[in-house]
Order: sequence, then structure tokens, then C-alpha cells
Amino acid sequence: MKAKERPVSDSEDRSHSGLNLELKRGSSSRFLQSKYQKLLKYFRISNVFMRNIGLIFLANAFNNAAMFTANVIVARRYSQEEFGLISLAVTIAFTSFSISEFGMSLTMIRLYKLHMQNKNRSAAVLACNLYFKLVVVILLISVAIIFSQGVSHLFSETDGYGLIVGIALVTGGVLGLWSYAKAFFQIHDRFHEIAILTVGCAALRL
Repeated sequence: MKAKERPVSDSEDRSHSGLNLELKRGSSSRFLQSKYQKLLKYFRISNVFMRNIGLIFLANAFNNAAMFTANVIVARRYSQEEFGLISLAVTIAFTSFSISEFGMSLTMIRLYKLHMQNKNRSAAVLACNLYFKLVVVILLISVAIIFSQGVSHLFSETDGYGLIVGIALVTGGVLGLWSYAKAFFQIHDRFHEIAILTVGCAALRL
């Protein structure tokens, strides 16, 4: 005598449907991962390289988002005169940073790779770049102490902005050291540290 089939409850039906959905998702995920690995193999790209690229991309995206958010907050909270002063300080900081940078970081990376077989020359490349950055920082501190009030009067008749101008000048030099650190880590393929520096800079903006 044939046994009667037990009716399937709604909870069991939902459980089976969920299980089938998970299996389909797992199959799709394995399929995409297989295609991804074949693509990397075809172009001879390692997984480590792609992870590093993704890490740097996320860090830069966070940095840009932080810059945009900071600009929006400043524009909404401060008056036109205060916003103009902050914009001036940012301009001075990036101008002094360009002086501190002067293409030295890219040059350091290229020269280090060129002379990496010679330890003395590669070490000299790193040392010369660091000394240049430190000298620029010292010069910017001196300029900030001596000329910050004068530079402030060039853009505003109101006193008391000399400190902001001075901080902006020194900030450019500090950013030069930050750029050196990023280049140093890039030479040694330490991308996690580069991402941390980028995110740290973004956090300071906020």
C-alpha cells in the first residue's frame, strides 16, 4: 500500500526556496570569480597587485569625498569673508607644497629604481630628497615667522590673519614630508601604508 505524501508546509517551502536561491548565488559568484581569475591570468596581473590598486582607489575616493565634505561645511557655516580667508589659506598651503614637492618624489622613485642594485646610490637618493624636504620646511617656517603679517596685509586690511597665513605656509612644508613618505612606501611596495597616509590626511581635513 502506497504511503501518503506529507504535505509541504509554508515554512519548509520558504526554506527550500531560500536554499535554492543561495545555491544560485553561490554558483554565480563562482562563475564570476572564475572569469575574473582568467582575465587576470590573460593580462598577467597578480591578485596582490589588484588588491593594492583597489586599496589605493578606496583611499583616494575617501580623500576626495572628505575634501568635498569639508568645502561644503565651510561654505555653509562661515561668512563670505571667512570662507575667502580659508580659501586663501588653502591656496597658500598648496603653493608652498608645490615648492616643497617640486617633482622630487617622482624623481626619487625613478632614480631609486634605476640605482636599486647599488645600495649606496639608492640610499643617497632617499637621503638627498629627505634633506631637501627638511630644508624647505625650515625655510617656510622662517618665512612664516618673518613675513606672515606682511603677506596677510596684502590680501586683507584686517589684522590678526598673520597666524593663519603662517600656518598655511608651514602646512605646505609638512605636506612635502607627507609626499616623501608616500613615495618612500611606494618604492618598497608598501601600499597599505600609503592608504593609511591618504586616509589620515583626509581625516585631518574633516
